[in-house]
Amino acid sequence: MVKDNLISFLLFSGGVGARSKHHEPKQFFELAGHPMIAYSLMAAAAVKEVGEIVINAPPGYEDRTRKIAEQYCSGTPVTVITGGKTRQDSSWKLVQAARYDTLVLHEAARPFVDAAMLKTLIACVDANAGFCQPIAFSMCRVDPSTEQMVEGVPRETTLNIQLPQKFARNVLMSAHEYAYAQGAEYTEDAVMVVDMTGQSVRALPGTSRNLKVTTPEDFSIADVVIAKEKT
Repeated sequence: MVKDNLISFLLFSGGVGARSKHHEPKQFFELAGHPMIAYSLMAAAAVKEVGEIVINAPPGYEDRTRKIAEQYCSGTPVTVITGGKTRQDSSWKLVQAARYDTLVLHEAARPFVDAAMLKTLIACVDANAGFCQPIAFSMCRVDPSTEQMVEGVPRETTLNIQLPQKFARNVLMSAHEYAYAQGAEYTEDAVMVVDMTGQSVRALPGTSRNLKVTTPEDFSIADVVIAKEKT
């Protein structure tokens, strides 16, 4: 393991994006002239502390992902691996492939990340941290079997977990090892770290701009916003 001031930028890009209803994985869909994955790559490549970029790709899309990375990563070393069967498997594979002791996790479906956001996260004194945004609307729990409202959820203490997130590599590795040993399944790394290791994760103020692009409507919104910011 390389011990210095550099970090590993780990990018989730292994999903097929079924909810986006595109004919191919959504990370390759163009937004304002660039594939969506390119925006995360450009942000990471602009940060001097990023010593490597590790990307997971859907099976069969490894070469395409590698070619895009070569175009947008400005010389930053890139490793492309095949994504896992689940979000947790993909995270575990990315962690194992990383060379540095500090990891920053992000997902290609959040194209509004920028270098300033990554620098803020890296500069945070806490070893484990991530962006969270207050919920701006009322929520409730619903019984899925009856489709009936059960109780309200206080939004004052409930936050929207966003990426990017930062972790000490040994802490995230331990969280994965404990989770697999207990048969626990997670779709979110920060919660897994807290549950499995008892380590704290700092919640940094997030922003509504850090949109996760999932549905066809999200693509339309993201395309308009990015195009407007480029003018």
